[in-house]
Amino acid sequence: MKAFGNFVTGLMMAFAIAMVLIVGVELALRFVPAGQSYFLVDEGSENRAIRLPLFPPNSRYISKPPPEYLEARTEGLPARDYVINTDADGFIMPGRVHGEPDLTIAFLGGSTTENFLVPARARFPHLAGQEIEACTNSRVNTINAGRSGITSMHSLNIFVNTVLPHRPDIAVMMHNINDYAMLHHEGSY
Repeated sequence: MKAFGNFVTGLMMAFAIAMVLIVGVELALRFVPAGQSYFLVDEGSENRAIRLPLFPPNSRYISKPPPEYLEARTEGLPARDYVINTDADGFIMPGRVHGEPDLTIAFLGGSTTENFLVPARARFPHLAGQEIEACTNSRVNTINAGRSGITSMHSLNIFVNTVLPHRPDIAVMMHNINDYAMLHHEGSY
């Protein structure tokens, strides 16, 4: 029992020290002028950026799968043009249909979220929003940030850099097969 008490006391001390450090850093950062860097970059150093695997904003993609693809890989998918339109943030439309939604749900994932070969109004992120709207009598917006072949690592970047600024109430990530495939074939991310 004494060992447990010592453990709890140590844990509380570690928590208290961590909180003091966090508060200290926060206070110190208040003295750094906004818009100014507090690190030095060597002249001529390389610029770095995160490349997000989203569709470009305000784009239109049209695909008509070839007959051999339809015959070999689908069970009766109609031979027609499939269209993806994106909004100003590169999210697949439709989705954000209300100016003042009661609820916003973000969907992140691979091809099963993207739903490229599905008519726009039949894509499941949009349909899920419509069903929730009908059941709750609320205005529901959805964000479809799906893209074929991406993994959880990609979606975390997309979430932080493009979805989070829209302050979704719920985020749904669907990556089991792409994460498994990446780890199975590469052994790591």
